[in-house]
Amino acid sequence: MKENSEKLLYTIFAMRSFLSRTYFLIAFGKERDHWSYIIVITYILGAWAERRGLSSIGKDDVDNALIKAFEKLNRQKEIESQLITKRKYINPFVPSTIGRHQVSSCSIESCPEGDLLYLLEYAAIELVNKFNLKKHEVPLLSQLFTKSELVKGIENHCPNNRPTRCVNSKYRTIDGNCNNLQRPNEGRSFSCHIRFLPPVYADGVNAPRRSVDNLPLPEPRTVTQVLNEEICMPGRPNSNFLMVFGQFLDHDSVLTKQTSLAHNAPFNCCLAESMKHPQCLPVPFGPSDPEFPNVTCMNFPRDRPCDPCSTVREHLNAKTTVIDCSQVYGAVEEDVTFLRTNSGDGKLRVTTIESVGDVPPPNRDITNDMCTLKEEGYVCPMTGDIRSNQHPLLLSIHTIFLRFHNYVADNLHALNPNWDGETIYQEARRIVGAIFQHISYCHYLPKVVGSRLAEEHGLCEDETKYDRTLPIALFNVFPTTIFRFAHSTIPDEYLLLSENGSLAALNVADVYFDPRPIYNGLLEDIIRGSVVQNQEEFDRCLEKVVRKNLYKRHVTALDLSTINIQRGREHGQPGFVAFFEYIFGGKITSFEDLPMKQTCKKKFKSLYRHVEDIDLFAGILCEIPEDDAIVGPVSAFIIAKQYFNLKFGDRYFHTHLGETGSFTKEQRGAIRSVSMSTIVCAVTKVKRMNIDMLNTDSIPVPCTQIPKLNFLPWKD
Repeated sequence: MKENSEKLLYTIFAMRSFLSRTYFLIAFGKERDHWSYIIVITYILGAWAERRGLSSIGKDDVDNALIKAFEKLNRQKEIESQLITKRKYINPFVPSTIGRHQVSSCSIESCPEGDLLYLLEYAAIELVNKFNLKKHEVPLLSQLFTKSELVKGIENHCPNNRPTRCVNSKYRTIDGNCNNLQRPNEGRSFSCHIRFLPPVYADGVNAPRRSVDNLPLPEPRTVTQVLNEEICMPGRPNSNFLMVFGQFLDHDSVLTKQTSLAHNAPFNCCLAESMKHPQCLPVPFGPSDPEFPNVTCMNFPRDRPCDPCSTVREHLNAKTTVIDCSQVYGAVEEDVTFLRTNSGDGKLRVTTIESVGDVPPPNRDITNDMCTLKEEGYVCPMTGDIRSNQHPLLLSIHTIFLRFHNYVADNLHALNPNWDGETIYQEARRIVGAIFQHISYCHYLPKVVGSRLAEEHGLCEDETKYDRTLPIALFNVFPTTIFRFAHSTIPDEYLLLSENGSLAALNVADVYFDPRPIYNGLLEDIIRGSVVQNQEEFDRCLEKVVRKNLYKRHVTALDLSTINIQRGREHGQPGFVAFFEYIFGGKITSFEDLPMKQTCKKKFKSLYRHVEDIDLFAGILCEIPEDDAIVGPVSAFIIAKQYFNLKFGDRYFHTHLGETGSFTKEQRGAIRSVSMSTIVCAVTKVKRMNIDMLNTDSIPVPCTQIPKLNFLPWKD
């Protein structure tokens, strides 16, 4: 009887916490009326369970826990002061391997205050240890803390409580606020991720996930070494441009920030224990590692927490969540203003290079971009996303969309000479964003998740209706693990194809954060090459460029697969089995039950003590894709659900009818006639292009045969 009672309490706590933070039931059903009754009942039962489970904690206990948390914060600040005084950090002014992996863009005005981020977490840990609290009780502790006089007013610092005054405008706001007029901070830059499944932190608060028997999991580097295949295969008929388009799409909606010191100085987490910051989680490497023979530790600072009012760690998203081309325009006021000409023409700022054309302008902060090398004669460009200089193919697509905005602005001005600069800019931004949505949802996503799931979720559906009950936030698991599937598709080399048909190649490891291939006029060769080069197959083979040469500077490098596994644990993500069972039902009780090839089953059995321990990133690499999808069932389901929410929960999505920002039928028709090849032909020197640039089997035709964007529906 007691055991059943405890299980009931656990279920109530889990449901109540989960509903309050993720809108989960609302997000996953079209018929939602009956859910409202379940939510009310759950909250009533939750209130009863809360009184029963936490009644032993008094006001003095809460205040004492907060006092100890303040003391812990002070010790953390002392460590930070020592690290700065002794210069025990990564120099942010000199490009380095580990520094490049911690490129930061948190402005003081935008990021939550550092001193408050950890306060309730530290206090919760005190009470968890003192009262031996269960994990499901931890989320409810925040209600006790926020009633304390010691933290009175802390709610004012929560991202969802930022003061916002909404105007029902035709145009999106810069930082994404007021998309949902009832929840105006949702989807805004510097807000919180939500959860697909509740986190499984080892202590219920913020400690990285451990085995189901509470023992350590296998080292992430060991998992990478055992799991990785050496020979990577191309995945016909998808092109390498599909890979970079996915990265460009990802950078539109997510930028999870890492913890850093003052002035964004990156942590060095491989210091002696006495100097290690509490937010460090370094990855140990074996002394006989064949790919990293002289490395014993890989730097790994934890991701920045989001909500200073939470007792369970969630994470910050520095981008606007919806698909709005913020990677082109920026997501904070100062970036957006700098990237515009502000001269009345509605265009974006460019630098024009003779015989090359327009490229993004020089970065305004060249001392902190982990890219610019004055001694080698180049200053890196600035776009709406700080990661655009990672490699030349990514910078190419950024350059193309920059030029496309200005192409659209010029045509709108010619069509409507009476429009002022602000109107031209906003209308061009609105059109470019809508076209990017169309290509993402109708051309890219069906290839990733498969045509069946894409159709079931209405991803390419036209004439749709906005649903304000859907959350426009990212599931934590989406950027942390699931959409990192593309790391398995990155090649060691990028093909270059000239206009006359000659082939060459760029070694990707040699051009990390190097814009010179674009400055030297190779943009067209890079784009043509990416369209004829087959994307690598999505599988457990990661090429050397990311497995042993990530961000290589001289002799040092990183391993991206190991980082992904460590990141999932750091975020408290449940294992692969938990996601599979939740999505598809049934029970996996042994390694033999895994829905994957025998080779993977054997490898996982050699790595993990329990099948439930398998890391999600490791698991999705072994999934078998269904039908015409690139990714396996778990990844495809979560990706489809995520983009379903980001479409139907986005008031400004271009297919919605009846909203203030809705397009006319004629405008929607013009938008949906555009393909990626339309854009490339309009703004580059390319003369022939595949009709479908994401498919190597697509027929290349002269640009004169590719439909152009019809601007007439925008004539006043």
